[in-house]
Amino acid sequence: MEGFTTSRLQLCKWGGLNISEDQWLDALMELLTDEVTKELPPGWQGMDRATLKKWSAEREQDGVMLAAKNIETQDVVGLMFLFNSSSGSGCTTHIGYLVGERHQGKGYATEIIKGLISSIPKPVTLLAGVSSCNKPSMNVLTKCGFKSRPASPDSPPDTDFFELSL
Repeated sequence: MEGFTTSRLQLCKWGGLNISEDQWLDALMELLTDEVTKELPPGWQGMDRATLKKWSAEREQDGVMLAAKNIETQDVVGLMFLFNSSSGSGCTTHIGYLVGERHQGKGYATEIIKGLISSIPKPVTLLAGVSSCNKPSMNVLTKCGFKSRPASPDSPPDTDFFELSL
């Protein structure tokens, strides 16, 4: 998936933002604060610019990383991560998302997830893992139609899973 647009947001790979690499790293510095990343995988916290550059390249190799840009203000307000896997039961897209601290509470996370649901090629199952203490993110997923699902034996501890079949 190359990206999609909602009423307020354009989601695209960072190269589609029409900004310099320095501006992209500035946006990442603003988004990936300690508060935002505290429940995310180890290594996502306390990054400097050089580490962020490497981290960004790694995320692009892992799957698809989309930047969420406010169409009106041009601010990068969040990120979405997509990783596809296939099994005998069809295609599953693992999703992750985050919204920067100063942009939280404005409905961006819900808008990002609803935009993905309407834009992603179907049939597909969307799967999201959320820290057990991240109730706001659980509420977003539930509001968007995701159902809680049992964790697998090899799942990280203190992580709840949600899925939506489309």
